[in-house]
Amino acid sequence: MELRITISKGSTKMGTIDNISLDPRMTCRDMPCYEKGCNVCRLMKTRPSMRVAWMRNTKVQKRDREFYFKTIWAHLQKTSPKMFRWHVGGDIPDQGYLNYMLFTAHRFPKIQFLAFTKRYDLEFDWVKHDGQLEIVFSAWPGHYVPPRAFAWGFRFAWLEDDSRRPHEAIMCHGGCENCGMCWNLRKLGKDVYFPKK
Repeated sequence: MELRITISKGSTKMGTIDNISLDPRMTCRDMPCYEKGCNVCRLMKTRPSMRVAWMRNTKVQKRDREFYFKTIWAHLQKTSPKMFRWHVGGDIPDQGYLNYMLFTAHRFPKIQFLAFTKRYDLEFDWVKHDGQLEIVFSAWPGHYVPPRAFAWGFRFAWLEDDSRRPHEAIMCHGGCENCGMCWNLRKLGKDVYFPKK
């Protein structure tokens, strides 16, 4: 297997925000959105190059995690983006990967880092007191969110039709490069929600 990863320079919804993704078929299998019909998985079927890149990213981070993150660090050092997004597709595979994410945020304090996750089972205690990495818990309508997820103090991302969505949550309009709201939800003290497609 070739040791190479793909870092994207943006997407239609986000705009020009540097990001890296993993294959949801390998990192999200026990997630409710995967079981109900993952939008990203459907998109991957129509974009073979995306599918290959995300699958390779996933395999490389598992085979040689140090190489994976050193490649990301080299990219960040070279490009110095204002914001970086973890996992447009896929989710945090395990605790060790999360630890590397926080280390990366500390290594590049001028860059704002964001990750949406449904991995309520990981330990976020040391992340909650840290402002370098913005963690946003994703909720799925009807899916149980354990009390410990709320105890971390992170904000949540909801779907518009979720009855648990706080009425003061802010709707996402896309265009992250001009908005940047999700990178600052804890400072804003607000959750975000996404319109139903």
